[in-house]
Amino acid sequence: MGYAEDLDQVRRALRGDVDAFGDLFERGFRCAWSFSTRQRAERCGAEALTEGILTRGFAALRGYSGEVSWPSWLGSFAAELSAGDARSDRYGVGIGSAEAVAPDGSP
Repeated sequence: MGYAEDLDQVRRALRGDVDAFGDLFERGFRCAWSFSTRQRAERCGAEALTEGILTRGFAALRGYSGEVSWPSWLGSFAAELSAGDARSDRYGVGIGSAEAVAPDGSP
């Protein structure tokens, strides 16, 4: 699938096309899960990282420009989350931790 097709699919999903959203989710999940299982030894860590990647990607869906493929675009969130998670692990607070707090102090 080319980048123009990815952009079209994102636009359709933003207009409420459930099939387009489902396809983006399926392709995104495969990409995120593949990355996460290489980064995390434990399944629960891989699941939390995958969830974070998909949550951030879909929350920022309007920002997808089609300059890179949909899976590559999600990869940028994967790299950010993995790096952030590794930093927070030093302090015992990582993705999926009940103690995790946003920079503004909110849960």
